[in-house]
Amino acid sequence: MNYTSSLSPIVAIDENIYFITSNKYEPKPHYISTANIYQTTPIYFDDNITLSKFSGDGDRLWTTYLYTGNNLKKTANNNLLISGFIDIDKILNYNLTDKYPYQNNHGGNIDTYCMIIEKDGKTVNFNTYYGYDGIDYGNFFPTKLGLYFIGSTMSNKNANTGFSTTGQKLIGNNGGFKGFISAYFKQKNLTNAHKNIDPYIEIFPNPTTDFLNINSEISLPLHTKISVYDLNGKIVLKQGIKENKKITINVCNLQSGVYILELQGENLSKSYKFIKNN
Repeated sequence: MNYTSSLSPIVAIDENIYFITSNKYEPKPHYISTANIYQTTPIYFDDNITLSKFSGDGDRLWTTYLYTGNNLKKTANNNLLISGFIDIDKILNYNLTDKYPYQNNHGGNIDTYCMIIEKDGKTVNFNTYYGYDGIDYGNFFPTKLGLYFIGSTMSNKNANTGFSTTGQKLIGNNGGFKGFISAYFKQKNLTNAHKNIDPYIEIFPNPTTDFLNINSEISLPLHTKISVYDLNGKIVLKQGIKENKKITINVCNLQSGVYILELQGENLSKSYKFIKNN
């Protein structure tokens, strides 16, 4: 038996309609997806999300499963932008950010997730997380050249999370910091017309006890993001930088262990392993 309940996201493009539904129970072999699509099998055990396309004549053209789907918008080039909320416990075994992400890894707890899929229901052009260690809810809205994000965050451990590019802090106390978020992202090139830059970058000292220096042979792209992850994939430090060849980050508060330093910027994606000692 299959129980579905329609959600609010509905988009019309040309003479076709696209909508998201919630599917509560689907015993095999009664999957409602069609063949040769983005996701043909249910992702979660008992509560799944699907995206479907119907023609103006009422014929179902395709249905695919999604990892999340609270919001559905039409992009400037008539593709589909989907955003929603993902609990970190639900996606530990999935790689959801393989298409030009702003943020590769889940920040912890609950993050907002965004993807752009073409009208064929097969081809994903962009996907990213957005969030830190708290509970981060919001929606993405497409523009001609990028994406707006409007949302909120709560239950953060620190007032400085990296959401603000101007040094603003979240409000609250040690019981949890919170605030509202408005952000704009310039969408990364999805056609690969420009190759990623690959500068020589040195990080030192390694091992380190307090500070880690990052030296690049060229200035890193404007608004490059620095992220540090532990070996469980949890983000433990994040900060943005202005265009620069030399950066120093403070890692003295990290516990002893092995960490991954990640640099993400316009046409830049590099990772390095370093050791933190006390």
